[in-house]
Amino acid sequence: MIQAATGMDLDRENMRAVAAVITDNTRRFNLREGLTPEDDRLPGRFFREALPETGKIITEKQMQQLINDYYGVALLR
Repeated sequence: MIQAATGMDLDRENMRAVAAVITDNTRRFNLREGLTPEDDRLPGRFFREALPETGKIITEKQMQQLINDYYGVALLR
């Protein structure tokens, strides 16, 4: 479908690479426009209500670790 729409012949790995570039550029734009790591938060209910699929919640500590990990990796790119 992608080849028909764009003319690019991409395998799964190349599609993931393109998606990563798009995500990184979107993040850079948002940061440039004033968003901060503090804006990368889930709504409070995610810390209180279990997900129906898994029955699990995410703790605020886990969320902070994910944000720290993301920005640590993003800064390396």
